[in-house]
Amino acid sequence: MLDRIARLFRPEDAQKKASLALARLISQHNLETLPFREGVAPTRRKSDSQQVAVGVWLIPCEINAKDTVINFSAASPAITYDLRRSGIGILSREIMKGSHVVVAMPDMESVWRFFECKIMHQSKRPGGWHLIGLFVQRIVEADPREVTHFRQQIGDLPEKAPEPEFVARW
Repeated sequence: MLDRIARLFRPEDAQKKASLALARLISQHNLETLPFREGVAPTRRKSDSQQVAVGVWLIPCEINAKDTVINFSAASPAITYDLRRSGIGILSREIMKGSHVVVAMPDMESVWRFFECKIMHQSKRPGGWHLIGLFVQRIVEADPREVTHFRQQIGDLPEKAPEPEFVARW
């Protein structure tokens, strides 16, 4: 009860909530590649950089006083270079304009998470790539229609079941 009363006077820390969600995604990827009983630590949620390659989408956004305006049709593909609890390193073919971007990252079950990030640096890499350092600020809660629109834009909707005639021919 005392905790509930304390929360009334202490606003929710959006950056901390986003960093915990990102730490959960990192843990999922760690557990996927973790050999049995090797390298097990009391906690896997460290702030150390971990090199994880995940296909993500960068979505430019505008930060207003009230909310974040996201144009899902402007999404461009990228890949993670490294993940840490407070940020993401992204390899992209494009230089990002503006100061903020939304990173759409799937978890191991292909559920998309959207992280609003501040662009901290952009560095040229060989081969026409750019390393973009992002500081995770908060999770963006997209409504189901927006997520469906985003998945249509990137071609990530599940394929339809085969037609009955096609199955009969087999």
